[in-house]
Amino acid sequence: TNFANPDLKWETSTTTNAGIDFEVLNGRLFGSVDYFYKKTTDVLFERTLAQPAPSGKIWVNLDGYILNKGWEISLTGALVQNDRINWNLTGNVSFLKNNVEGLSGFYQTGALRGQGFSDVYGQRVVNDQPLNVWYLGVFEGIDKSTGQSIYKNGDPSAYKYYVGSPNPKMLLGLSTDFSYKKFSATINMNGTFGHYIFNNTAATVLGIGNLGSRNIAKSILNTNAKEATSNAPAPSTRYLEKGNYLKMANATLSYNVGNIGKAFKNVNISLTGQNLFVITKYTGFDPEVSTDGSVDGIPSLGIDYIPYPSARTVILGVSFSL
Repeated sequence: TNFANPDLKWETSTTTNAGIDFEVLNGRLFGSVDYFYKKTTDVLFERTLAQPAPSGKIWVNLDGYILNKGWEISLTGALVQNDRINWNLTGNVSFLKNNVEGLSGFYQTGALRGQGFSDVYGQRVVNDQPLNVWYLGVFEGIDKSTGQSIYKNGDPSAYKYYVGSPNPKMLLGLSTDFSYKKFSATINMNGTFGHYIFNNTAATVLGIGNLGSRNIAKSILNTNAKEATSNAPAPSTRYLEKGNYLKMANATLSYNVGNIGKAFKNVNISLTGQNLFVITKYTGFDPEVSTDGSVDGIPSLGIDYIPYPSARTVILGVSFSL
């Protein structure tokens, strides 16, 4: 189904890393600071042959390059260390910058779904923008006299703009472990910041047109705006939300009972919680989401369309040996 390309080359990534590891206070505080720079050239891409050529596809190397660079910082502190108490705290943060350079033309991806969104794409791979940059109409509010949406320069399908990146600018990880006599606890949190999610569910599944017959999004029900039920959804910044979040990913509390009689040895009781809570202003189920909206093999990022929400799990465990 594919045609040969005798000029095809390997995709190449060149990476530079520089870092410093440090330790102070007799090892009670230690960490690292790293700078990374990754440049990917001759990116492999499966291109559809232009008509009236024979049907099929061909692998090519794209012009330009993709650049990822940033800083990673890790810091661990032994806050308390004595015969009864041990308490350690670790933090990791990464600052990221992603950009496409030297690319001729653009490539569409980020297929949006639902009523009124047929053959609609919300992202592009284009020069001098972040990878998979959002490309949407700009929503400017509701006309109170007509109840219809107002968009910058009119039709949001005809007038679109580069309006934000789905790639986080910062990744954060926090973990701590604590022990006191026979009790111990570990907590892990993670978060991402500086990126945008398209709430496709709110746009086409929970819209104002459902009022009176099905569920609608709470954020859409604004009586001051006087939005008409005939107001059709459109691929615009109205449904583009900040994806910032901090999540309690995992927490475990355990108690080492020890031996019980002669039969049970090293008895340990634990209680573990996963996805206990999330701190975010995102209005969807879970900001840690990316529904597949790939187009012609180009991946998408940051689309939220009727996903199954992350489950909150609590596990009680007992372990022992005989």
